[in-house]
Amino acid sequence: MNFTASWQDIRLSKYIPTGRVLTMDIIRGIAIILMTIYHQGLVYSLDGTVNNVSYFFGYLAAPFFLAVSGGSLWYHESRHKWPLKMIVHGIILFLFAWMVDIIAHQSFKIDWDIFQLIGIGYAIFGAFNFLGNNTRKYIALAILIVLWAAFPYLRPDKGVFAIWPYGMFFLAGYFFTSYVKSRLNSITLTFLFSLSMIVYVSYWMYVGLLPYIIALEGIIFAICLCFLLWSLGFVLEYKKVLNRSIFSLLLRYGTFPLTLYYCQQTTALFCIKYQTYLNLFALKEINWICQASLLLIVMVLVTYMLERYKFFSIEWWLRKMENIVLTFLPDHKHSYVQSPEVQG
Repeated sequence: MNFTASWQDIRLSKYIPTGRVLTMDIIRGIAIILMTIYHQGLVYSLDGTVNNVSYFFGYLAAPFFLAVSGGSLWYHESRHKWPLKMIVHGIILFLFAWMVDIIAHQSFKIDWDIFQLIGIGYAIFGAFNFLGNNTRKYIALAILIVLWAAFPYLRPDKGVFAIWPYGMFFLAGYFFTSYVKSRLNSITLTFLFSLSMIVYVSYWMYVGLLPYIIALEGIIFAICLCFLLWSLGFVLEYKKVLNRSIFSLLLRYGTFPLTLYYCQQTTALFCIKYQTYLNLFALKEINWICQASLLLIVMVLVTYMLERYKFFSIEWWLRKMENIVLTFLPDHKHSYVQSPEVQG
């Protein structure tokens, strides 16, 4: 008996839930790791080159997370033809993120954190889906975007992750997924498009500058990197490469993104507020690496617990709430068609 092969089969069956899109989970996993490293860097008030590295991780984390949520929305549309389901899903996610803000800041002010933006993104798309998944929907969406860009006072998004321009990453992920999935067999076309992205990204690396993330150059830069991940991820998933155990860690992080996100964010806020953090070494940079690594290890262990006791995860409770609400709406039978891509 090949013990190693047998052990890997058992391990694979646990960290790859049936029906999930591995590309989405892996990119979520990357975003969770980048966010954790960045937030722990804030705890230690890094400076110099190390601070620039930490900032770069945080710089990429939000676009990756928003874009993968837009990609998940595309799967929602393809699997659930009922617009109300998307609207309810988005509103519940938004209200949950708002509740976290209320508890954390003792205020009803909406800070527009990343999950509030994602929730509104789902609700807006769900509303436009009443027009049908056709040209009318996209024309209406384009008109809304132009209005919000031209008249900022029409937008309600005064906060960290404003609908404009951060919503562009969400929108980009939606169209990335549609484009790559519909042209997966056209490897040449995807390769040429990806090559142009590589050239653009390489230019910024060559000049040694990092464009401002919410400036046009920064949006294009981050979108280019996201598209490269999308193209590569879907091709590797199509060829069954992502099923290998080497990707297990990323898949674990990406399976419970909401729970792990708030786990690492709460830890960072606690450390900053109470000035309590790992301080074993003379260099704060080493302490930063150690604390971030320790937290990432703890988060991996948390995923094992959540696999066994799913009701401890935020994802489980949001699904539960979503289905309860949907049972009171017309044609509620659609609420029981479960999608693996419902965590935002």
